[in-house]
Amino acid sequence: MDLQKVGSAAAPLTADQQQALTKLHTAAQQMEALFVDLLFKEMRKSAPQASLTGKTSNAEVTFRDMLDEKRAEELAKSGSLGIGAILERQLRASVVGEPVLGPAARRPEGHPYLRLTRILEPGVVVTVEPGIYFIDSLLASARANEKRAFIDWKVVDELKPYGGVRIEDNVVATASKPENMTRDAFTNLAA
Repeated sequence: MDLQKVGSAAAPLTADQQQALTKLHTAAQQMEALFVDLLFKEMRKSAPQASLTGKTSNAEVTFRDMLDEKRAEELAKSGSLGIGAILERQLRASVVGEPVLGPAARRPEGHPYLRLTRILEPGVVVTVEPGIYFIDSLLASARANEKRAFIDWKVVDELKPYGGVRIEDNVVATASKPENMTRDAFTNLAA
């Protein structure tokens, strides 16, 4: 992999930056391999145990686990899932000090906590996670000031035992308009 071409560096990378990017690439690949190995383990838990002899031996389990680990490493090296590449892109700026996720826009007025202000290219997927959490110390503070008039305390008391509510949508940027994959999936299930 040509680390110089990842992103568009204004100046050539220093030897230290090149070395740091090589380490980042290796770490991102290892992280992807770890994730894939965990995925294999969970898939195996859901499948019926099968063995040539009818009974699975410890040696067979050990061999299968080692084989799955090796398969996960090779899959990560191939880059076909892209998890390592996404991690690498995300962390590159902290290694060489340059943004690679696209141009950043200024936070809109009144949205000081907005974390993502990048212009997303088609195919990029983000998770949108609006939520409300019921934290005793913050609720006590809200009850004690002028905010109390804007809060439906009956609903808070009803939902508080659950700790909070969060909706998680996976949204993909397209050339025209965003596509909410989560909602589409549930719509298809309901059909």
